[in-house]
Amino acid sequence: MVITLESDDDTLVLYKGETVLRVESFLMEQIKEVTLDFKQTTQGKQFTMDVY
Repeated sequence: MVITLESDDDTLVLYKGETVLRVESFLMEQIKEVTLDFKQTTQGKQFTMDVY
């Protein structure tokens, strides 16, 4: 994950009406079966992507 400039074709993920995540459109097809989470790992607390 990286922070980058917004694009008009980004997919927005909303929570209670607020944008909490923007995903580039080309990436959405590649991550359809992915769960983004924030949890404790062996490297400490961090974002994780679980692929199913």
